[in-house]
Amino acid sequence: MNIKKIFSHKLIRCCVMAVSALCLGTVISGAVSLAACCEVTNRWGEKRYYDTFSEGWCYAVHAASSDSKTMTTIKLLTNWEASTSKQTIRCRGEKYTVGKYNLGSDLKRKHVEGLDNSKSEVDGFSGGHLNVKDGKRFTIDLNGFNIDRKRGNNQDDDGELINVSGGAYLRIIDSNPNARKTIDGVQTTGGCLMGGASEDGAGGIHIKDGGYVYMTGGNICANQTNEDGGGVYVNGGSSKL
Repeated sequence: MNIKKIFSHKLIRCCVMAVSALCLGTVISGAVSLAACCEVTNRWGEKRYYDTFSEGWCYAVHAASSDSKTMTTIKLLTNWEASTSKQTIRCRGEKYTVGKYNLGSDLKRKHVEGLDNSKSEVDGFSGGHLNVKDGKRFTIDLNGFNIDRKRGNNQDDDGELINVSGGAYLRIIDSNPNARKTIDGVQTTGGCLMGGASEDGAGGIHIKDGGYVYMTGGNICANQTNEDGGGVYVNGGSSKL
């Protein structure tokens, strides 16, 4: 079959995988901002800290490579939640609007610390979800925290949490698997990928067009779809989970 449907319940409450794994990269000297919400280790082993997830994710997307010998890692330092109303964020003096249910906003490269002065935007949040594509290689370290799109029951196109396509490779780990929390009344440990809601399949993670997801830690929790694949939807014979 060309289409594999995984976790096909209409509503996936909680699928727990809590295997410990270590964050990639080499520690370099430098103070961590008290407001930092994420840490990015680029493919050269350099660490950067960002005060907004938009900046951290856009830097990671731009810095990532398709070289199989390299990996770019983004590590959560707090919960990453979508805004549930229109709001603005400020990045290096520039204001950006974050729409309802979006995890972040595509930023111009000149407004992301560590990138060049180009006015072109980094395509990191297509449709409001995390966009992993073009053969690039990423690791997301949940570090015991959640990524929550907070869509509730609002099923819509592109309502998934993460979209992995175009031969991209995404590894999901959790370096703090013993962090305790309650999700929809269910006690669990470790970080959670949650809050996606879609009408066309893939509430949590949509893997297509040769995308590959390797998950050794964390949980897929409280995502839903009107079709199949409430937790994960794998589309195409060359796509893998």
